[in-house]
Amino acid sequence: MVGSLVIRIEGYNKTMLEWSKDSNIWLRRVAILYQLSLKRKKVDEKVLDEIFGKIISVIMSFFINKAVGLGTSRLFKNLIRVGNEIHRKE
Repeated sequence: MVGSLVIRIEGYNKTMLEWSKDSNIWLRRVAILYQLSLKRKKVDEKVLDEIFGKIISVIMSFFINKAVGLGTSRLFKNLIRVGNEIHRKE
């Protein structure tokens, strides 16, 4: 359904590329889903590849940031634990 509405917009591939970079998750979602309802001949694989590339980089960035946050959190917990153990021994 989304694809049949989107293709009515002049320059829709350009619009979808812009939406794929938007901070609004729903616009990024539409940027992916619109091609699912297009007929096989109308799917622009280059555009789809670029959209996926943008979105995957955002997802990867999220997981990298999450890992850094988790690692930092564990490091500080260990530092606090070690500091408390040293303080108790004194």
